[in-house]
Amino acid sequence: MSRVTLTDYLGRKVRFTTERRRHILKYHPEMLEWVDRVGAVLAQPEQVIRSRSDPEAELFYVWQTQTRVGPKYLCVIVVVRSSEAFILTVYLTDAIKKGTVLWPRDDE
Repeated sequence: MSRVTLTDYLGRKVRFTTERRRHILKYHPEMLEWVDRVGAVLAQPEQVIRSRSDPEAELFYVWQTQTRVGPKYLCVIVVVRSSEAFILTVYLTDAIKKGTVLWPRDDE
């Protein structure tokens, strides 16, 4: 299985496999024009939230003013473990989920 390694805003390496890309495009066909922007979202997110339901999941958000379905946030979900990080899914959404804000940090 081929994969791409991307780098997030903290310098962490994040795997993006062909299998995950296929999954995203199958279940979120509206992502066709956005899936190649995943690396940019990881590198320069507007907000990053730790999931309330899965402490290993971080949600990276960037606002998009024009999509096929209107203005939306582009959300990239990354599973972060001590030994690895990988993209779980990517989708467009109206709202940022609740959870612990990881970025921007209040102390910066």
